[in-house]
Amino acid sequence: MLATGAILVLTDVRHHLRQPRRVLAGAAMLAALLAAPYLRFRVEQPNAITYQLHVVSSYWVQDDPLPAKLATFARTYAGAFDPRYWFLPNDVDLARHRVKDVGHFPLFLFPFVVVGLAVCLARLRSPAHRVVVVALVAAPISAAIATVYVTRAMAMVVPVTLLACIGFDWLADRLEAWRVPRAPVTLASGAALAVWSLWLLGAALTSGPTWFTDYGLYGMQWGAAQVFDATQEILEASPQAIVHVSPDWTNHANALAEFFVPPDLVRRVQFGNIAPLLREKVDIPDGKVFVLSPQEVEELAKSGKLEVASTERVIPYPDGRPGFHFVRLRYVPGVEAVFAREEIARRRPVEEVVDLVGQRVRVRHSRLDSGRIVDLFDGNPEHLVRGESANPLVLELLFQSPHEIAGIAAHTAQMDLELKIVVTPAAGGDARTYTTTYEGQADEPRVDFTLPDGPVTASALRLEFRDLRATGGDVHVHIRDLELR
Repeated sequence: MLATGAILVLTDVRHHLRQPRRVLAGAAMLAALLAAPYLRFRVEQPNAITYQLHVVSSYWVQDDPLPAKLATFARTYAGAFDPRYWFLPNDVDLARHRVKDVGHFPLFLFPFVVVGLAVCLARLRSPAHRVVVVALVAAPISAAIATVYVTRAMAMVVPVTLLACIGFDWLADRLEAWRVPRAPVTLASGAALAVWSLWLLGAALTSGPTWFTDYGLYGMQWGAAQVFDATQEILEASPQAIVHVSPDWTNHANALAEFFVPPDLVRRVQFGNIAPLLREKVDIPDGKVFVLSPQEVEELAKSGKLEVASTERVIPYPDGRPGFHFVRLRYVPGVEAVFAREEIARRRPVEEVVDLVGQRVRVRHSRLDSGRIVDLFDGNPEHLVRGESANPLVLELLFQSPHEIAGIAAHTAQMDLELKIVVTPAAGGDARTYTTTYEGQADEPRVDFTLPDGPVTASALRLEFRDLRATGGDVHVHIRDLELR
């Protein structure tokens, strides 16, 4: 919408400038009023757009130079007009966003769209035709900020539909000029569209569930009604029952549960995959039923830690394969020893060498399950690291040559943070230890700590980041950025 409006202002600028000043002033005030909510959003959430660009893996937040980004935008934007993407089957979009063997637009509309575009270009001086071309040009701009998918480029539906209608109308006029009555042509075309729509509806209802056989998170996400209907039956049958649903097969499983399961029962529905159960031994109530995907059942069997005590039911996928397993679980005998060995391995520090402060620095750190230790020092808070069950998350820097340290700056994920700093002087003597806390902060803590005793020429620096609110052994401390001062 913004791009369409901006292009219309530019294309009609001479018309606008001929308006009386009071009209222009009123238009400017209206524009300012319409922009106010966005400006407020940018002030209150200054990092929201950057965050979203990272979420969609946009090239605009990569480290490439501006000319390379502009070239990527041009290629991506041009690709959004490829008729093969819109009118032929593709493997670009997720399965649940496609109809098997059919393009996003029916192929028979393509000639009408081409004719409609030609008509609009030929009549570009006409405001009615020009606005359709402008809408077409503007539609994929926002989608081209990242990879073009149909869910990001759905604005194309409006101009393409208008072009098809304009093309049909132009062809109907030509037929009428050749003494072919318009009414039969219109009725026949309407009937053909109705037949196509009914066929598509019937195919979706009868064959849709088996068009694609990936029913998981990146596939069809099939099974919400079936899973939560069965969940409701189990909860109604026993007041002590708890149903633990793995959410790995769909988006927003909790919202689906609230939709399908009555409010008085949904409070006994829990969500989570089986990873925490495989990391440490937890209490499993007798009345708890787990809903697992086939992949999780296989993972469970390979782990050698859990076994299926009983199977309540199995909901098959539409293609007949076993789908959702409603099972009761128990730990195998002697699992405590397995967990103890794994815990010892997790506590064992990892050592790497990074280029830092002009030298090669050995870094001993707690094990990570996300990110690389070098990401801490790249100045980009989006490149975070996450500890694997380590609280505190420990970083120990061993300098090849003595390095002067006056303080540190760090950016962590949101938590009540306790930071312990241990500086080992290169000249010998006792290490200097400092502890500080950051609690109750609305935003992610940004640490800027200066050594109170002044700079120290150090041979080693040890940092411990502790989440004060975390309980249990499976704690993941996130650090976004770290800088030595």
